[in-house]
Amino acid sequence: MKMKDVIYNVAVMLQLDELKEALDEGSESGEGEAGEQLGRVLHCANLAINEIACDYVPLKVRERVSADEKGEVGFSALKFPIVDLFEARNAKGARVSVRFYAGKFAFPRGGEYDIVYSYAPPAAGLGDELPFSERVPARLIALGAATEYCIITGMTDDAVLFDKLYRDGLHAAAVQKTERRLPRRRWL
Repeated sequence: MKMKDVIYNVAVMLQLDELKEALDEGSESGEGEAGEQLGRVLHCANLAINEIACDYVPLKVRERVSADEKGEVGFSALKFPIVDLFEARNAKGARVSVRFYAGKFAFPRGGEYDIVYSYAPPAAGLGDELPFSERVPARLIALGAATEYCIITGMTDDAVLFDKLYRDGLHAAAVQKTERRLPRRRWL
């Protein structure tokens, strides 16, 4: 899914006709009122994406890191900004403990380690591909962006409505498939 799909959904939800027409025409930047709306909606969509990735549906990545002789690795050495560390293994595949410090984390000793962590996605532009699977549809991100947009522009009644729909969608996306199973029926 592309960010343009999310922005188009927001424009339809909030009845932003100038923005919708600009997107239909294929405009990447918009002019006048449409350009201002595009900037605000794009900012709100990035806020919603960041909230989803950091709090509800983590974006996980596996990466090999090299620790110095003290066993330390700076956050800047990672490809993405780290949110949470799920797993760390040494070269032999055994789990190792990790301690977090300001701007870095430390392993028991230096060497190569495989880590699995969640990350905060970078801000996306209008033509960028979004890093979520089908579990997080464009409509869900659009609901979050519409909520933020309504709050920013002072449409508080609409913000409450969109927020309820957004939170319900987040709950459905965050629940694992195995958690949705109903218990087996039995005879009384």
